[in-house]
Amino acid sequence: MHAQSFWGGISWVCFPVQLALLSFACLLTSTLSASPTDTALKPGDSFRDCPDCPLMVVVPQGEFDMGEERTSLMRDGSLRPHGPVRRIRIERPFAVARFELSEAEFENFSADTGHPIASDCDLSAQEHAERSHRIDAEQAAPNAALPVVCVSWRDAETYVAWLSRRTGKPYRLLTEAEWEYAARAGSIGAWPWGATTQGICLHANVLDASAMDILQDHPVSRVPDAAVTCDDRAATRAPVGQYRANAFGVHDMVGNVWEWVADCSVLPYMDQPTDGSAMTLRTGECTHRAVRGGSWRSRLERQRVTFRGRDPEQTRSDIFGFRVARSLLD
Repeated sequence: MHAQSFWGGISWVCFPVQLALLSFACLLTSTLSASPTDTALKPGDSFRDCPDCPLMVVVPQGEFDMGEERTSLMRDGSLRPHGPVRRIRIERPFAVARFELSEAEFENFSADTGHPIASDCDLSAQEHAERSHRIDAEQAAPNAALPVVCVSWRDAETYVAWLSRRTGKPYRLLTEAEWEYAARAGSIGAWPWGATTQGICLHANVLDASAMDILQDHPVSRVPDAAVTCDDRAATRAPVGQYRANAFGVHDMVGNVWEWVADCSVLPYMDQPTDGSAMTLRTGECTHRAVRGGSWRSRLERQRVTFRGRDPEQTRSDIFGFRVARSLLD
């Protein structure tokens, strides 16, 4: 990011990325103190629909090549395709949360609805960290600014339904296509900031030297080239918004925690919609939901914006969270 200036609630954010379709590298953004009418919103505008609602940013419409002609070897020995590459047109105007949903925001929902805090969460990442005795009390303490974790896809759907009722606005999860489009932010390739992982620790909380230090007995520690050599200043989860935003003004699309999206995960891509909408199946037929973006504990390959994570929708893990989206009226 070259520069960021503020004047009268307006900011210009500039990013050195290779753009695929969008002809601008500096996105003009404005922060609106109150929720405006949808028709008044322009790409780059940010807004809240209530004082403690997630901060949203309007995403420009456009099209992009989704996926990658690449496969990944999974733990069970299967090969997971991340393609074939398909041309997707984002036709429905939408806004995305600037940040992953925080613990404080989820706790507001839980307090208002009585939605229980998960007691069946897979805590393997945190347990490895604690067993290593290389994580201090400050790192392990609850922090309202951290991204919420231990939430299932169903929890995330319940949250966005509550937020919609509370605000009268159509909140939802991102579709898988919208997620990749917002993560790429006009860039091409696997990394939103450029062609390589150079500088990744300025942009994302990924598996770095400090994380590997506390995961010495974790299976990921035995994977060649799983980690980066730079220091991203966080051994585990980092507070939301700590790293540089992408060209759409969105933070933490790569790393920190995995993000549930709306789609039923079906491999490969062939049958998925090309208009940016979610892949859906009849009720009861979907066995896995899509999850994107990687986490602080994920090997480097899984941080790529094209990597397609998928898990049962009831899964709760200490590296799984989500961010919200909102449909905008034309």
